Amino acid sequence: LCLALSLLLGLFFPTAIAAEISKELGYVASSILLAIYLALGLTANSISQPSLLICSLTINATLLLATLLSPLSALAPGAFTFYFLLSGLFLLDVRSVRFTPFLEHLFTVSSITLLVLASALVLPSETVIKFFIDNYSAFYPELLPAMFRLGKPVLVFGSHSLAGFFYFLFFLLNFLQYTHRKSFLSLLLAVCFLFGSLALQSVTAYVYVIGGLVHILIHFGVHRIVAVRMCALAVALGIVCVLVFSGDAQHLVWSAISPLFMSNVNGLAARYTSFGTLAPNIDYILAHPFTPIGVRYSEELWFVDSGFVEHLLRGSVALLLAVYVGFFLFLKKNLRLTSHSLLLFAVYFAFEVGFSNLTYLRTLYLTPFVIVFLNAVSRDTGADLYCADGLFPEADLEQRHNSTAT
Repeated sequence: LCLALSLLLGLFFPTAIAAEISKELGYVASSILLAIYLALGLTANSISQPSLLICSLTINATLLLATLLSPLSALAPGAFTFYFLLSGLFLLDVRSVRFTPFLEHLFTVSSITLLVLASALVLPSETVIKFFIDNYSAFYPELLPAMFRLGKPVLVFGSHSLAGFFYFLFFLLNFLQYTHRKSFLSLLLAVCFLFGSLALQSVTAYVYVIGGLVHILIHFGVHRIVAVRMCALAVALGIVCVLVFSGDAQHLVWSAISPLFMSNVNGLAARYTSFGTLAPNIDYILAHPFTPIGVRYSEELWFVDSGFVEHLLRGSVALLLAVYVGFFLFLKKNLRLTSHSLLLFAVYFAFEVGFSNLTYLRTLYLTPFVIVFLNAVSRDTGADLYCADGLFPEADLEQRHNSTAT
């Protein structure tokens, strides 16, 4: 029940009423998430690792101390809520939570629903667009209408960069489900999420699409069946040849990459340069390295465009280390396979460059579900990331044999 709620509410809990962004809905969503964490915590079979407990306490203590010592006067206590929930996430132990067939079907239905709604937004359907603006406006009122005017199917996530992250996350889970179940539907959903990301027209989506294509080519490239392996190699060589020798392809690639470094609207330049949104934040951090602002705020500062910068701004190096070291240790503790913990940490950590994602409410909702999902895949196959036809098939078979014997 907790995992079903974390998936459904994480995806579909509204953020607005009649196109007006609602703080009250945010309080309700946070309260429900805290209850889910408490319920999951009651299922734990072990006491939390001391290192994770230290990270959790450091997050809260650092924010409180920084708030008391901050030179700013305006207070934004809501910011503490998300860090508190993140620290609570670190204390969870979900290794014993079982991923039931009902949850598997619920995930598949949710994936199909997201893709159908994304298709309706691209077509576009004015009814669907109005529904999303009325119920899922976020961050500031003009954002979602602007996304839809540009034909970007951002769904419930507000911005194209956030949508790119979650599209890739659903690609990854569906693709791993395909490797486990050999289900053509899961493979089809994975590919749809990957190429649907292109419609988002964001730097984040382009980067994750490349990562997804590499992931697919590696998987099929190490397939035991020679024909499949050769086809994967041929596809990879074909892509390289097109990119190298086709002028149109080079222009397309440059058009996709140049916003990452040169655009003053999105990408790294729009955040980290002297004219970027984060310039006042970086100036403050350099001028006051030991007096972070805690959960105070100023209208001159911008808080969501970089996880690294926001953590430094709110709690200096102590908060930065507590958040990322704690998240890595949390994944390492809860995921059965080291490859899964490294992969998931890389996917989350990379996105922190462009958004403060670990303290985003939908991320906090979905992360326990993602972890239990990955554990189910590894538990049933007894294999590593490229299960059944993995990078080390003999080791996988031996591991599966030992698991069955045990």
